[in-house]
Amino acid sequence: MKYQNQTENKFDNVDDELDLLYRKAQQLFSQQAYRKTIDLCLNILSNNHDFTNAHLLIARAYLKEDTQRIKNAALAEKHLKEIYFNNQDSAEINYRLAVAIRVQGKVGESGNQDAKRYLAHAINLDSKFSYARYEYAKILFLEGEYSEAKMQLEKVIEIEPDNQLYHRELDDINEILNENKKAKLKRWPVLKKSIQDIKYAATRYILPAVKEQPPMIKKGGKVVTFGSCFAGNIARVLREKGVDAVNITIGEYVNSTYANKCFVDWVVGNSITDSNEKRMQELLDQEQGYYKQKLREAEVIIITVGVAPCFFEKKTGVFVMPRASQINLKALSQLYINRNTTVLENVENLSHIVSILRQINSSVKIVVTLSPVPLAVTFERESVIEADCVSKSILRVAVDELVTQNSSVIYWPSFEIVRWLGAYNGNAYGEEDGTTVHVSESYIETIIELFLETYASEDMRA
Repeated sequence: MKYQNQTENKFDNVDDELDLLYRKAQQLFSQQAYRKTIDLCLNILSNNHDFTNAHLLIARAYLKEDTQRIKNAALAEKHLKEIYFNNQDSAEINYRLAVAIRVQGKVGESGNQDAKRYLAHAINLDSKFSYARYEYAKILFLEGEYSEAKMQLEKVIEIEPDNQLYHRELDDINEILNENKKAKLKRWPVLKKSIQDIKYAATRYILPAVKEQPPMIKKGGKVVTFGSCFAGNIARVLREKGVDAVNITIGEYVNSTYANKCFVDWVVGNSITDSNEKRMQELLDQEQGYYKQKLREAEVIIITVGVAPCFFEKKTGVFVMPRASQINLKALSQLYINRNTTVLENVENLSHIVSILRQINSSVKIVVTLSPVPLAVTFERESVIEADCVSKSILRVAVDELVTQNSSVIYWPSFEIVRWLGAYNGNAYGEEDGTTVHVSESYIETIIELFLETYASEDMRA
């Protein structure tokens, strides 16, 4: 049974002229002329702001005009709240308010509870209000209350037994409730305020995916980090907390899986090109044996990868690790091919790195992170921002493939904390110096604090 509008001429005492305008607006609404309905209702309200039915009709028109335009839903909510105080016992107004809130996405886990409250009230006022029960069931489902959602859908079907949509929805919930098909539904946080506190948001929305692990970092323990900024920062903090932490800096410009593969091959004496061996000696201030010994003694190794594009020789296609600087970038682009590496290449490189590290140290714990520092320059694309997105995406997928194939390898989500949570806070970069490439120290501190809370011994957490 379709729910009928029961509010017509129920709330208002208005003069004949405005009543005629309102009836014209109703006619326009029935003709699906929603923009004209809105304009006419605005005209009515400019003459009588307390015209309840005009507020209700304009709200319905906003919701019908463009269901993808969030601003329309917000305006509908505004008009409905104008009349709600004096009409709290209108089932329709409660229902429409809930719909306006739901269209804005402010429902479900971490959403506000207003829509749910309005719908519950609408159902109490009219137990056969099928639309309200259906909306209520959807919100319950979004909150993971599957059994309660099923019960509401069953009541909806009692009211409208011939509606096949409701039957299909009920079948879907029954599948989820099936013991052999339990769904793991994790929804995106709805309200910005729920992710304003970075540590809280990371703990709630990101860290549940991190592999559980007994404490592996302790005072006096040995840790080696290599790669880029996160590796260096965590080594610094670990040293401050009494850990024997060594950072091996390769540098942001060349911090690719190819460069890291080249590093571990150099350490164990595998064959690498003469030019790459020379670059290793330039980048690193110790002999091979020093680094091999540090890797052999380490209880934990933390690898941070940063960029997907690499330089390759034009004739042979062999990876090269030239000296990169702002001055010689143009020369490099003429001497070598600079291209994005593929997901497969990076998976193979990472797997090789893990294999070499296990040869050196079979019991070591390996943690992989993705640097949130953006790509400095691109030779392939017109937009460096687009290039950075592609670069990070390739590496993130490659790391995911690695940890899927190697259950003992741990991924630490520093990238997601900065790039995804930081997008909603606006202060993830440059708090200290105003630049776009330096991750703000408050984020670095939070990431390391969370890392220690997750993987360090109790005395270090304290």
